[in-house]
Amino acid sequence: MTGTIDKNLLDIILPEEGLRFREHFGKVEFTYAEKVEEGCYHEIHEVVPTHISKLGEEKILNYVHQKIEEHKREWKKYEEIEENIRKNHIPIKTKYKGISLEGRIIEATSLCIKVELDKPLRGHSHINFGYASAVMGRYVSNSDHEISKYGYEAAYRALEWAYNDALHKPEKDLVESLNEYKS
Repeated sequence: MTGTIDKNLLDIILPEEGLRFREHFGKVEFTYAEKVEEGCYHEIHEVVPTHISKLGEEKILNYVHQKIEEHKREWKKYEEIEENIRKNHIPIKTKYKGISLEGRIIEATSLCIKVELDKPLRGHSHINFGYASAVMGRYVSNSDHEISKYGYEAAYRALEWAYNDALHKPEKDLVESLNEYKS
């Protein structure tokens, strides 16, 4: 079976780097994408206000470049916070089935929170925040760039997952070994 991919869908899957403009229902829109690392991009999709677009190309470009710089400052702020968490882990504790779990948040990005379990066993886990989380208004960080209530809830849940994973490691190793066996 063969088919074609809609250009707009392709942009969502793999953004084209740089600045692009388009007209959409009489409005001037712009998209800016910047590659962060392989498969990861910073993106902006915005509509240029009508009062700006009526002033011509130069004013539109000035407005758009100003918006891009604002977003870049915001991205940089988030990257500094993320880097700080990677360097200075946040200790967390919770109880799970009567057992005290202790660990650390080792990474908190806009899309993911990662933890290391230190006691009573050692392990690690993570929880991804995707589109569904955003639709429900749940984000790793709040507007003050601190880990949100939902971020901490996810970290505690990830700590429980890390515990269960570590608790069942012998069985998981056995299953992996069995799967390697070729009859």
